[in-house]
Amino acid sequence: MLPLPGGRTRVEAAVDQAGPLAGLIGLLYGGLLSRYVRLEADGLRRRCERS
Repeated sequence: MLPLPGGRTRVEAAVDQAGPLAGLIGLLYGGLLSRYVRLEADGLRRRCERS
């Protein structure tokens, strides 16, 4: 989390892959993982905007 002017906050969401199969998994499932991270970020944004 990074505080911003005006009482706002920036949050970054990411997936960190490591290990011998990380490259292969990234190639096979990278789009799906990105979609899941985007869904989580959108849900967090909606929740924060309601409060």
